[in-house]
Amino acid sequence: MNLVTKKNLKQFNAGSHNRLLLDSQWNLLIFALILLWSFLLGCTYMRSTDIWWHLKTGLEMISRGEIPKTDWFTTTSTDRPWIDLHWGFQLLVTVVFKMGNVSALVLFKAFCLSLTVLLGWQAVDSKLPSVWKSIFWIPAIICISGRAVIRPEMLTLVFLAMELWLLNKAEKRIKLLWLIPVIQVVWLNCHALFILGLIVSIAWGMDQEWKKWLAKRTKKNSEKSDEEINQAGHSFQVLIPILVAILVSLLNPYFFQGAIFPFELYKKFSTDQVLYSGIAEFQPPWEFVMRSGWGNLYLLSELLLWLITASTFIILLVNKNGSLFRWILFLAFSHLAWQATRNTSIFAVVMAVIGSQNLLQFFNIQENRQLEKSKVKSKKKKKNAPAQIKPFNKSALAISVLLVVLNGAVLSGYWTQLGKEGKYFSTKEQPDWYVHEAAIFAGKQGMPEEAFVSNIGQAAVYLYHNGPGKKVFMDGRLEVASNDTYRAYLTILEMMQKGDSNWLKLFHSFRAKSFKAKSKRATTESQNVEINKENLYPLVLLDSRYSRLQLNGMMQMPDWRLVFADGTAGVFLHKSIADQLKLPLADHSKLLYPKSITK
Repeated sequence: MNLVTKKNLKQFNAGSHNRLLLDSQWNLLIFALILLWSFLLGCTYMRSTDIWWHLKTGLEMISRGEIPKTDWFTTTSTDRPWIDLHWGFQLLVTVVFKMGNVSALVLFKAFCLSLTVLLGWQAVDSKLPSVWKSIFWIPAIICISGRAVIRPEMLTLVFLAMELWLLNKAEKRIKLLWLIPVIQVVWLNCHALFILGLIVSIAWGMDQEWKKWLAKRTKKNSEKSDEEINQAGHSFQVLIPILVAILVSLLNPYFFQGAIFPFELYKKFSTDQVLYSGIAEFQPPWEFVMRSGWGNLYLLSELLLWLITASTFIILLVNKNGSLFRWILFLAFSHLAWQATRNTSIFAVVMAVIGSQNLLQFFNIQENRQLEKSKVKSKKKKKNAPAQIKPFNKSALAISVLLVVLNGAVLSGYWTQLGKEGKYFSTKEQPDWYVHEAAIFAGKQGMPEEAFVSNIGQAAVYLYHNGPGKKVFMDGRLEVASNDTYRAYLTILEMMQKGDSNWLKLFHSFRAKSFKAKSKRATTESQNVEINKENLYPLVLLDSRYSRLQLNGMMQMPDWRLVFADGTAGVFLHKSIADQLKLPLADHSKLLYPKSITK
């Protein structure tokens, strides 16, 4: 009888070991497929225009050996301070670009996206199987891929996921909190959204103190609760590293101005949102619904992720449980996502992590209740046994097949058709997207020293090829230009659209003081008109995709001549300058049919 029992016990233990091994293999397979999918979704045509002024700034910093303090690139903001907290990112992408041009930048973006998913995935204990984690991360990755651009925010996603992972580990190893200030120093010198790390850390500290207060109030005197209080709720161990993380915000080239700079950005898409409503990334999600309906894949994924995450909070509330930390993050990042679509990525990362953590907490509650009811396991087993939440192999198989299909959809191009935004799988720049040829033409000898460029993003391309020697009226750095300058920019576009040549008067009224002086001398001293003509009349560069009405209006003005045209943009000069440079009227037919980005 004893022999039979021992034999059965061995068979049972072997079977349990095999099941655990199989579960582990499924988890690893799903995780690998998730990472591969996120990397492939990051490998899309480069279409961000901002990258060109970032690269130009990086090159200038290397050449000058200094970080910008006042604006280098526009005629309307030369006397305004430039708080360039992106300088670390700019140096990094400049090095990457020198190593492998655009392809290296795209691969770097894809790597950052995968690293974000890896850290966010690991921010939830492995006791929660990959099947359940993928429920949150599949829509989250879709959201992130919709904003997967080569901009400083891709580093913010990495740092945000890193802090969420670190705080999860700090529950058991409190000394890890001292890494938070280190992350913050690097983060704040790469992107202005470093404040998100402070929000997350402060919320975590509040939660730890709340847990400590609740534990004392309910007088839980067991060894377990005492251990948790001493480990995770000790005020000195928790609050001092967080306080240091706040103080190191001053460790930037702009000191206090740099530390409070995130509030200036927040103002742009909150109190100033009406002014900047024409810029897509500053528009709230509901405006996309009003304009294009509910058919946007990325918007639907964002709503689905929010609903799934919200449901986990409801489940915990029903069970009279939850986490103050996760509640704060849920409310704060839901608010940011509602304010502007540019916050979609950070919203997705946070929702995927806290939703998964909520689900794990719910499963732990259910398991503890079952253990209490059964009264089979000993106290020792209850204390040491980890939560075993085993997925059905059928569910793991289904998720794995789905992820294989999703990876295949990206490689085959079907995903691009599904997304309807022209996000083709590639490591190159979007063909006919940037106005490179027009910008190079505009920088030839004898051309005006300043330009009015539309759309506003393409000003970065002009600056990359011609700045800072030649400047623009305004570019996409909204944190540099004043609200009045942006209003003037929009008014000039309206006047161009109507064929009103008086736009030039408004243009001159917003130039920097040094350029105004040159213009006045040019108009009052007739003998210097020819010499200073390039300061009187700017070059006008209009892209063929988003500035078509302005192109038509400029061609109706008799004093202005189209001197360059290709499939991406047209360049206009005042006739007096065009005649001086012997530039004839260009063929405008190339502007008529710009290539669609969705074909």
